[in-house]
Amino acid sequence: MTAASRYVDYAAVMVAFADLIVEQLESRRVFTRTWRDFNQYTKEDLERGVVCLVSAGVGSYPYEQGATECGRLRMRLAVFGECAPDCEGADIEEAEFSALADIERIATAAQAVEGLGEVKLLRAEQSQQAESPYWWVASEFELFVEGDEDG
Repeated sequence: MTAASRYVDYAAVMVAFADLIVEQLESRRVFTRTWRDFNQYTKEDLERGVVCLVSAGVGSYPYEQGATECGRLRMRLAVFGECAPDCEGADIEEAEFSALADIERIATAAQAVEGLGEVKLLRAEQSQQAESPYWWVASEFELFVEGDEDG
């Protein structure tokens, strides 16, 4: 098969990853594929925690495997929320560690999902209490995905 006859359906990969996230969260958190600022969410949503998935583009194309018939899709997964106004730094970190555990569960579960390819959790950064009472964990995933036949 030539490189010209295969393509990666990145939109379908994003949908499959989003479906996995929703399944793993079991309604504990609010899920969205649209980035919005903290102040655009209800207090109830921020108390539960919001999970946002966005595409960050294709990090590289391994040309030794054929131009663009496969690629390394990068995604950002952010989990954020709000603690009580008088919370301590340890409260923020506890919320962030809970969010990090969700991210790690998603990364582990993604290994078994057909169509996602090779999934790597590259990094996860925490707020370092910089925006108290808000908290957040920003993570980056990379998925090596191969294209399907162009029908």
